[in-house]
Order: sequence, then structure tokens, then C-alpha cells
Amino acid sequence: MRSKGHCHEKDITCADYHHKLGLVATGAQDKCVKLFDYETLREKKCWANVHKSEVTLVHFIDEFPLLLTSDLDGHLYIWHTDDKATGDTSYACVLQWSNTPGVMRTSLITAIDSYYKPAAGKQPREFLLVLGDETGMVRIEDIGAILDHPKLADLKPAELPTNKRNPHRTFKDDKEDGEGTKKAVGKGETRNTGGEEKGHKKILPLCNESTII
Repeated sequence: MRSKGHCHEKDITCADYHHKLGLVATGAQDKCVKLFDYETLREKKCWANVHKSEVTLVHFIDEFPLLLTSDLDGHLYIWHTDDKATGDTSYACVLQWSNTPGVMRTSLITAIDSYYKPAAGKQPREFLLVLGDETGMVRIEDIGAILDHPKLADLKPAELPTNKRNPHRTFKDDKEDGEGTKKAVGKGETRNTGGEEKGHKKILPLCNESTII
């Protein structure tokens, strides 16, 4: 339906999409993580000076406007992706953590998923992160503490937008020369205007004073 060129300076290694927020996240060999608006493909945010090695994973936590990113060195971050948040909360890092199954070095995280269940009656809420790494280890970590972080005081569950998105909307690339853009011609049609088409036995808390930013 659409494409956009020149998003990163080097190869894109991972991507994810948040249906409710209408956001696309990408990570690349240039050590950058970027957010794009799904409908217009406009770049909304770039984290360029955080990861010190190739970005290998980007993962939206579906229930909230939160994005998890990880790199070749096993470092993991969770970001607030709500641009309507106030002050330094917008696009803030709320968790920084290193995957160190051993004492000598960090390990590359190769797979990741999350699980959230709100509190109900006497049952407390559950907010879990499931990690798999290159050593063959699977870890289930409790990240519920980040929801009490001051920077997430206004955090609300992600909801579908009230205005319906138009996947055929005409858009113009950020680059002035127009390379890599597509323009809508008619419903369902596009015209290319250039460019290239040993785990733990119990859940351990991942968050503490040293990891929460």
C-alpha cells in the first residue's frame, strides 16, 4: 500500500507495528531506533545516541504506549511513545537493563514477548516480560514496577483512535527530492514516483532503583 525509502543510514534489522497507536517502529545497523506514523510514514521520533551496537529487537507492549528495544550487546530499554505526554515524559526512557545470565558478559536477546493482566478483586496486576537469549536461557521477569514510575503517572492503556485511518491517503516523503515516495492514484492503486520499491524457578523483579530511569 505504501513505502518509504532512506529511513535509516544502514540496513533495517527489525520492525514492529502498534495497531492502536498507529505507529511503526524500526531498528537498524546504524544503532538508531525510529518511530513512524503508520498513515503518513512521517518520522515522529529517532533515538540515535542510546544503543551502542546494532539494534536487534523492537517490540511494542500492546496494552500501553510503550516500546521495548534491544541491541547486539544484550542491553534493553523501554520507552514511553506517547507524544501527547507532558514535560520530559514524552518519549522518555523508563527502564534500562542488561541481560547478564552469567557474571562475565551480557548476552544477545533473541526473542521477547510481554503479558499484562490488570488487577481484579484481590488478584494483583501482572506485568511480565518473557526473554529468550543466545545462551538458550528463557527468563520471565516482573516489570510491574515501571507502571509506578513518576514518568508514567499519566500512562493510560492504548486505545484505537476515534478517527478512522485512511490507508490510501496521499503523502509526500520527508526528502525534498521526492525519492522513494508513492502517491495515491485511486482507491487501492498507487503510483511510484521514484525510489526503490537454566531458567528461574520463580518470577524475579527486573525493576529496581538501578534499572528504572
